[in-house]
Amino acid sequence: PVNQTENAKQTFVLALYVAPDVVIKAGSKLEVTNIHGETVAYRRTGEGIGSYNTHKAYPIERAVTA
Repeated sequence: PVNQTENAKQTFVLALYVAPDVVIKAGSKLEVTNIHGETVAYRRTGEGIGSYNTHKAYPIERAVTA
């Protein structure tokens, strides 16, 4: 339950896929621009999900206040 003095918080946990030579430190703040030109702020959380010859995957989080 949320009282009237608090904001509801919705959290999305996503993976950001990058080239294998890109290094993103935990806690880094990121801005990602999608194909529609919209920029969204994220934060890198935790350890990398995987590292492959073709890409790396990093967990990122976006908090949205409703």
